[in-house]
Amino acid sequence: MNNHIIEAYNLNEVSAIFLKKGFMLYRPEADVDGVDFIIQTPENNFLKCQLKSRAYVLWNKYGNKDIYMVFPAQGDSFNREWYLIPHDTLFQILKSKHGDAPNWNHSEFGEHWNTPVSKNLADELKSFAISSPTNQLGNKLLRNNELTADMFDLDAEKDWEQLTKIGHSLNGYAELPNDSAAELMSALYQRSHNDNDFPDSLFNLRLLLFWKLRMLHMDGMVPSEDYQWCNALLSKIKRKLNPYV
Repeated sequence: MNNHIIEAYNLNEVSAIFLKKGFMLYRPEADVDGVDFIIQTPENNFLKCQLKSRAYVLWNKYGNKDIYMVFPAQGDSFNREWYLIPHDTLFQILKSKHGDAPNWNHSEFGEHWNTPVSKNLADELKSFAISSPTNQLGNKLLRNNELTADMFDLDAEKDWEQLTKIGHSLNGYAELPNDSAAELMSALYQRSHNDNDFPDSLFNLRLLLFWKLRMLHMDGMVPSEDYQWCNALLSKIKRKLNPYV
């Protein structure tokens, strides 16, 4: 098959996977500035995407443009993993592995590389898998549409380990753009304390829980008032998922 046919097959395959996971996919009239399509996540974030048949980076074309690379692991169609990862994050991963190779730099294209997804690379890309991503601790990352109210039926003090897992089922650092995640979550946290009109969407509430857990982890202790704060937030999330609880 030529490259156009392979790309069409790949687009059909990954489109079906995205739809099954609650994403929407939009195709522009033309491939402009390295964008093959745009996806809308279940949390209503819009991501510019470039489709490839393998792990691929090209800094002069895709670098520093907030573009996500979409590509499959090795294996048969509809029976393999797919990845959704910021180009610049993938660039750093591949540069750490191949940056010393003679053909990493090119007089015209600049720094670039492409490679099939080896087992070693797949291990590093687990947190960017579309079907079942995990965070660095191995906890499964979940989209809003994969949650139930029962998952948040916890007591922060008694069920701390489980609370940590469910709190980190969203990776706040990866959900927000560029290097602004910590600043945005900090501002969101401050607004939740000081603004009666706080926008308490399910996505924002999950970011608050994620950020609070990160702060407590850095502090190394959990005061009793923070258990109470977490429990109040859990109740809000449960009501978002089931208004009748």
